Amino acid sequence: MNKEELDLDNDLDDLFEPTQIEKNIQFETLYKCMMPHLKNNYSELVAAHLLLILKLEGVIGESITDKDMEMIEDMKQKIFDDSDLSKEVLRVINSVKGKK
Repeated sequence: MNKEELDLDNDLDDLFEPTQIEKNIQFETLYKCMMPHLKNNYSELVAAHLLLILKLEGVIGESITDKDMEMIEDMKQKIFDDSDLSKEVLRVINSVKGKK
């Protein structure tokens, strides 16, 4: 493969790569669909929030492994341990819910 073919392949990959705005819309749409099933359980809302972000960014694949769940639980605990970060996550959750 020559350099021009490689550049064309990269250009095509970039063309079909979702933008951050598209990822944000996907996140908000999926999260809103999940919320009624999570009720107001803050722990589950945070876990779902993290899971969606990691899935949309490609960090987590098709199936969620035990290692993925450990990573989510670790991240969730760090959020709970940091009051400023916890408030920010709650603000984002409420923003998606449509609350201020």
